[in-house]
Amino acid sequence: MLVTDGIDRARRTNRTRISSTNQDVNSAATVAQRSGTIIYGFYTPGVGHLHRNFWEATNGQNDMARLSELSGGESYFLGLRAPVSFKPYFEDVQRNLDNQYCWNLTRDLATEQAYNPSR
Repeated sequence: MLVTDGIDRARRTNRTRISSTNQDVNSAATVAQRSGTIIYGFYTPGVGHLHRNFWEATNGQNDMARLSELSGGESYFLGLRAPVSFKPYFEDVQRNLDNQYCWNLTRDLATEQAYNPSR
């Protein structure tokens, strides 16, 4: 679970107003995929002047949503406002986790050859 405004304060790059993905999102998503980590993102406005900048906040939120999606998770937000409560979001995550299943398929060559003797 990641509670963030999505704004990268450590890397001060000038992104255009048209949403361009932060390069760290793709690398973080790759690490999450390789390690089997599902990321659920929860947006809440940050502090300071950056969270009041519409473009920074929107790009940050889009980056958070992209990271969550690429890792197999979900992102939760109500526009650029702070949620009244995280409880409905946490309940949805719990519902998602309760309904995940792992399928393991194996191949039985002896049975397969019995049904197809031409091999």
